Amino acid sequence: RQSGRVSYRITAKLAEDAPLGTLQNQILLKTNDRNLTTVPVRFTAAVQPPIQVSPKAIELGTVSSDKPLAQRLVVKARSAFRIVEVTSEQADIQFEASETPKAVHLLSLTITPQRQPVDGAVASQVVIKTDLMDDPIRIPLRFSQLTVDTTTSVVTTN
Repeated sequence: RQSGRVSYRITAKLAEDAPLGTLQNQILLKTNDRNLTTVPVRFTAAVQPPIQVSPKAIELGTVSSDKPLAQRLVVKARSAFRIVEVTSEQADIQFEASETPKAVHLLSLTITPQRQPVDGAVASQVVIKTDLMDDPIRIPLRFSQLTVDTTTSVVTTN
């Protein structure tokens, strides 16, 4: 109490299944004041995933299936964790795993796109498994592939 006013400290906890993103809502406080039985208190929260990855997608551009490409990722959380595995259905991915749990991992990936049956755009995912969460993290992997036909030969006749 100060200068005829009363201050309150309110602590609220979000539900475990709160959706990711910006959350705006209000809490209604019940009072014993006959003129003002409820007081709305507006709040805004930024609900973030337990683990964040940057960049949020891997764009390789136009690639050849036999050339490995380097890509860097930052994977971070509030508590220390280990990255167990990084995979993709459309590319072979190699990385050096740290045995020491850390809150921030700077990953240097070597990505070799798998040969596709036809030319064109490929949309897939990179799957990152950690010891912090049961569900893996999935980020988009996109590239275009041009295949080189090595079976064609040119025959000239006189």
